[in-house]
Amino acid sequence: MMQRAAVDIGTNSTRLLIATVSAAGVIEAVRAEERITRLGEKSTAECGLQLAAMERVLAALAEYQEICTTYGIDQPIVFATSATREARNGRELIERIAARTGWKCRVISGEQEALLSFRGVVSDHTFQGKGLVCDIGGGSTEFIFTEGNSISHRASLLLGSRRLTELYPANAPATTETLQRMQMHALRLYESLPKFSAQSAVSVGGTATTLALMAQKLSLARAEQAHGFQLQRNDLHEWIDLLAALPIPARKKIIGLHPDRADVILAGAIILASILDYYHLSAVRISLRDLLYGVLLPDNGLERPPSRPFVAKGV
Repeated sequence: MMQRAAVDIGTNSTRLLIATVSAAGVIEAVRAEERITRLGEKSTAECGLQLAAMERVLAALAEYQEICTTYGIDQPIVFATSATREARNGRELIERIAARTGWKCRVISGEQEALLSFRGVVSDHTFQGKGLVCDIGGGSTEFIFTEGNSISHRASLLLGSRRLTELYPANAPATTETLQRMQMHALRLYESLPKFSAQSAVSVGGTATTLALMAQKLSLARAEQAHGFQLQRNDLHEWIDLLAALPIPARKKIIGLHPDRADVILAGAIILASILDYYHLSAVRISLRDLLYGVLLPDNGLERPPSRPFVAKGV
């Protein structure tokens, strides 16, 4: 058994996973940490990442470096996703990380995100027939279409909980018109995806985990109990109605919802519900085994040149 660590610098959160990995690819989590760093806040391709946002990420990484040191890990696998790869000053963040921690951080493509998420999911789940994996992040959503445990298509959309929230800023409570605009925006983007008769679906990422905890009325300290939960589409639509009706301070009191996600969870729920609607699925299985798990597996695929990905762009 080998002890390894990975850090995911996402659009909304920065996460750490320390796990043991066997030669056969069996992963057992040892420690997991998350900080809501909001790297993508007010970021666009033109204006780039904000200095305050980069400092939040660097502060989280300083904490993670101390944690890794206690486990005897000097160089975790560190990667950044949507917010960093789209920003004109993404390289500045990478250089700041190197200067502050000595860690090498790589920016991964949407295609690589999709592959790593899939590998994480199937590390403990087997698909029967046609399946769908969706990884809803703050800035992008990855889709993996499967035939059994083999990938048939993968795609990355410029659609995420923070991106959608900032594209359609809404008062809380949110109006019916705003909800409809957010849903229609997501559905328009899905039209570029393959027509696919999925028999089951798995969702990973902070939105999925949060909604599973909320549905079970479980605190954040019991996050592991989100794994394997079957979230029903009807219940998800009820949560959307409830979240839309609540002001932000009231959302922050919901059990299972991190207060720093209160502003983006409505958009995340709309993205997930609209995926289930679009593919006529009645439920989705929630998995904690996402790209952080996938990147720790042997031959994680990051060193291979990307194939010509099926990528659908959003605005």
